[in-house]
Amino acid sequence: MAAQTASFRIGYQIVLNLIMIPYVYFVYKWMMQIKYKDYVIRWNTAFLPSIGKILIEFILIFITLGIYFPLAFLRLYKYFSGRTESNLVDHQMVRFGFDLDSWNDFLLIWGQTLLTIITLGIYYPWALCKICRRILGKTFIEKIEG
Repeated sequence: MAAQTASFRIGYQIVLNLIMIPYVYFVYKWMMQIKYKDYVIRWNTAFLPSIGKILIEFILIFITLGIYFPLAFLRLYKYFSGRTESNLVDHQMVRFGFDLDSWNDFLLIWGQTLLTIITLGIYYPWALCKICRRILGKTFIEKIEG
């Protein structure tokens, strides 16, 4: 009976996460409608390829029992930041991007996570600052003539 309950819970979580993927995509796509001066910044993504990318990353997270999560987050950030762009203003548009260094970024996030766990959460604000500084420091904007 207990084995059935455990397998039911695991199956339930997998199905729930699969259902949540399109929801998360649409919520973030809706949230990425930013107006700055004359620019309207938005995602330039298609539904099925984006859902496929999210699904692949989630499957890798499940297979690795969560160890892959930091790299999945970074790869999704790179994917969607590279598809974030503006409208055409004065014959120019802007596009965002992210310079991913997979191994070093993965190790930094895991190291900060482990320090947070070891210190029972006391280190969390510093870990968050270091991770955000690393990610935002490698995010760039490029102007494209159009």
